[in-house]
Amino acid sequence: MTIIEILQKYIRPASLHSSEPVKQQLMDDLRGQHKLNTFIYGLVLVIVLLITLIGVAVMLFDLYQGQFLRLHVLATAGAGIPFVIELMRRVVRELSQLNLLIIIVAHSDEKSIQKLLHTLLSSEALNFRPASSDSSSTWYKS
Repeated sequence: MTIIEILQKYIRPASLHSSEPVKQQLMDDLRGQHKLNTFIYGLVLVIVLLITLIGVAVMLFDLYQGQFLRLHVLATAGAGIPFVIELMRRVVRELSQLNLLIIIVAHSDEKSIQKLLHTLLSSEALNFRPASSDSSSTWYKS
């Protein structure tokens, strides 16, 4: 689940704020997503370190054996590393957003949480707005 899917899951009309509290379930989903993103970040970091370690080992082996594998190693690492680093950047951005949301939701009441959800889901600046050709959609309003 992405952050926007979690936020959309818990948005409620103003009339249901007191009858359907969402704080605990929202916190549980945000923490679960945080754990998943932390695992993905760790996995991607291990991949980058392994590629680096293999590259250094092959370069040292090439210097020792003199088989000129350097070009192949550099080409292989050069093709994969930018993709993996971009993936790491995206995961870190989502982790930062999740951390901020967890802190804000933990210190908010139900009404404030709903106002936050409405604001985030309607904000184009935060790129949380759902992809839709109809910009006048009011699905998020109470």
